[in-house]
Amino acid sequence: LFVSLHRNAFDLPSACGVEVWVYAVPTEAELMAAGTILSALSDVPMQKNRGVKRGNYGVLRGTKMPAVMVELGFITNATDNKLFDDYFEAYAEAIAKGVVSCLGLQWVEGKQPEEPADDTLVALREENTKLRASIAQAKALARQILELEG
Repeated sequence: LFVSLHRNAFDLPSACGVEVWVYAVPTEAELMAAGTILSALSDVPMQKNRGVKRGNYGVLRGTKMPAVMVELGFITNATDNKLFDDYFEAYAEAIAKGVVSCLGLQWVEGKQPEEPADDTLVALREENTKLRASIAQAKALARQILELEG
């Protein structure tokens, strides 16, 4: 299962909420995965559950396995940004719970995964730092856009 994580954007700052996308002609596995992940995410505070949607996105179309794209709120909406910041870890855990459920496994609360090898851990930390920097840049750009419109 391929899970692609994104933040949404729209011209109107009132656009808000979380949605999960599948390919325009989804497999049963993709529809099940999208629904399961969205259901897990619904336990985390969000402005709006925008549902499961179908689209012709390259990240979904070009993947050789079941794939979903999770949009974790709008970077152009101040409340979605606050929710994302406040519940970042909860969103991550909800997605993980959804994936575990899709695989037919049982989530064990409080059980920590095994520590990856040092080189893997370093690479993951570097990618996380890059992702957080990209998110910060996107938020700054969204704030600039909102200031120009305001």
